[in-house]
Amino acid sequence: MIQDDDERKAVDYRYMQRYSYKETLLFYRHGLSDSTIRRKIADGTESMANTLKLMGFFKQNDAEF
Repeated sequence: MIQDDDERKAVDYRYMQRYSYKETLLFYRHGLSDSTIRRKIADGTESMANTLKLMGFFKQNDAEF
C-alpha cells in the first residue's frame, strides 16, 4: 500500500508495533528532523487511507441498517 520505504517503516513502527509518537521520533533520529518524521507518518497514513478507499473499505451497505 505504501510505496515509500521510509514512510512504510515509520507507519509500521508507530501504528503496527504500537509505539508512541515520542518513541517513534527517538527511533528515527538518524539524521531526520522531527518535522520530516511527522510528514512521513502523515503521508504514509494518507496513502493507506487512499488505498482502503479505492478498495471500498469505507462504503456502507444501506441494506444492513
